[in-house]
Order: sequence, then structure tokens, then C-alpha cells
Amino acid sequence: MGKYTLHSEICDILGVEYPICLAGMGAIPGMPKTGEYYTGTSIELVAAISNAGGFGVLGAVGLSPEQIPKAVKEIRERTDQPFGIDLLFPSEIDKFTQDMVDDLKAKLPQQYQQYYAWMEEIKAKYHLPEGEVSDYLKKGLNPDYVRAQFDAALAAEGPTAVCSGVGTSKWTVDRIHEAGKVSVSLVGNVRQAFRVAKLGTDIVVAQGTEAGGHTGRIGTLALVPQVVDAVAPIPVMAAGGIGDSRGVAAAFALGAKGVWVGTAFLASKETIITAECLRKIIDATESDTMITEMFTGKTARLIKHPVAEEWQKAGFKTLGMPLQIFSVTELSAAMEKSGRPELFMVPAGQVSGLIKEVKPAREIFDEMVTGAVRMMRGGEYPGITVGGD
Repeated sequence: MGKYTLHSEICDILGVEYPICLAGMGAIPGMPKTGEYYTGTSIELVAAISNAGGFGVLGAVGLSPEQIPKAVKEIRERTDQPFGIDLLFPSEIDKFTQDMVDDLKAKLPQQYQQYYAWMEEIKAKYHLPEGEVSDYLKKGLNPDYVRAQFDAALAAEGPTAVCSGVGTSKWTVDRIHEAGKVSVSLVGNVRQAFRVAKLGTDIVVAQGTEAGGHTGRIGTLALVPQVVDAVAPIPVMAAGGIGDSRGVAAAFALGAKGVWVGTAFLASKETIITAECLRKIIDATESDTMITEMFTGKTARLIKHPVAEEWQKAGFKTLGMPLQIFSVTELSAAMEKSGRPELFMVPAGQVSGLIKEVKPAREIFDEMVTGAVRMMRGGEYPGITVGGD
């Protein structure tokens, strides 16, 4: 790829050739575990993107503090290029203790007891087996666990950046910088962008509602230029609805200095998701996704899910993160154990409609770079250097 040039300050900050980043996709409750690590990004996928000249990011929210350094070591064995790690730091976690999580049902207000009754009805309706709740779903996002994950990420030798898809606070940014790493923060609106900019984050990712997984309500086309203007001179990456070279070129036209790509790379040969989950992405159209708060308490886009649709029709209000996660742990585990693809929770963006086949991650990446360069040559993109055959 050396004959093509696509360079911005993001490249300098992260130490990469091209400002194209793999989204740090962590596994979400209800998504079947495959392999040793509970994550949406495989070790092989992270390494493949970094080796292609981009920035691979490991989604580590489902990894234990003990697994994080092991996974980082395995990535480093596959690439000598920069990569990052992505975690969740919801500000609400400090309100909760493990004792509250362990006895959540008894401590919830009376109006939520019907919620548990509804889940039992769902189990019966779909003939779900009893599922074994994983350690992650048991411990999930309680304060001690999150801080232990964070400590492990900072101590691990290898990651250039620590990214946060949900929640950036002063203590996380300060400690990331103390460790000599780059702070990357995802936002879904201008207010959030202002907040993380004031905290000192190094890169802001403006993620439009088109994106899979946790996402906001504002479209990429409207969001990115507003965030670019709001946080200047902090560089901004665009996310949401970017699945090929056209999306990459469009992001730079909006003022972004890089792109953050998830679903398009999730549908690669290096993916860790099950064949059934991958097929749901390949078969999906642009209208086959939905946004729900059922699984985590925050808005998340996924392939349409029958139980999530029933949850929304029932009119339940979210308990918020992390309590919502804990409230559905048994139901999520039962759906995973059922082995029924229609009940697998698959985070994916509206860009799924563009994806028709599974390709090697390197091929997907190279097509993004070459196509974007060819479209952008001769145009004016402040802060972007474009060149090549």
C-alpha cells in the first residue's frame, strides 16, 4: 500500500500509515461467546488492521483483568504495529456495589417486579433452557471490576491508545496520559464532545446513529461537522455508516481526520463472531436493524431481535447501565444457550446493507484506502495529504 498516501494528524498521534481505525467492538450480553475471549474483535482482526497500516483496536469490555494482558501479548506476537484497547467507563458505576448487583431483584422498586415476570413469560414462550451466567455478566460493570480492567490495560505493554465507547472521565484521561498513552473518546452529540474535549482527550470520535452497538440518535452527516467545529483543534474521527471507500472519502469531506469502522470489518474472514451471527449481517438490508436499550441500558443498534422488539412493545423503561445489564443476565444466557440464531443478539450498523460477502480484513482495508485516494485526488481537504497512482 506504500504507493498510496492518505495522511492526517491522526496518523502522527497514533503512529500509523493510514487514519483508518478498527472500532473496538466488545461483546454485548446476548451475543454468543466464541473462542477464548468474549469480544467482538478477534486477536487476528486487530493484528490484520494494524498490519495493513491502520489502527487495530481490541474490544476488551468482556475480558477479565487477567485476560487483558494475555490478549495484548497475543496481538503483539502477530504485529509490531500500533494498536489500541477499548473499555467502558460509565459514570454511573460508582453508585453501585457488588452486593446490590447480587441482590438486584429484591432491591428494585415494586414496579419493576413485573419486568421479571415478563422475562419468565419470554423464557416459556421461546422454550428457553436455563443458561449459565458468565463471570462477565455476573460482575460486568461494578466499580472494582472496571477499575481492575483499566489498570490491566494501562499496565499491559503494547497498546498505544485506550479508547472509551461509553463514558470518559477526568480520572481516566489523566491516568491514560500518565501511562504515556493516547486517550480516544467516542461521542454521540456535541454536548458530549465539548465535555470530553475539556477533559483533555486526544482524539474525539463522532459516531452517528447509523453505527452498530452503542450509538446515539444523530446522523453522521449532521454530527461530524458540528463536532469538528466544536472541539477544534482536537482531531475528530467519523464513525457510523462507513463501510467502503465512499464513506471514507465522505468523512474527510465533512472535516474528519480519520474514520472508525466497525461492521464492515466485523464481516471479515478474521471475525470471531459465529457463522450464524455473520450470516445475519450478510443477509441484512439497511432497514433490518433496530435501536434498543434492553441489553445494556444504553441505546444500541443491532440486527432486529424478536425479544428486544417485545420488550419495547411492553413499554418497559431502562434501569440504566449497568443495572439493565445485570437485570437481563439470566435471559441473555438462556438465549445464548438455546443455540437458536434468531435469538442471538448481533450488534451491527445500517451499513450492513452494503455488505454482500465475507472478505479478508486486509482486502476490505486496501479497497477503502485505494478507492478513497482516487476519489479525493484533486480536491481540497484541509489537514489531509492525498496521493498515489
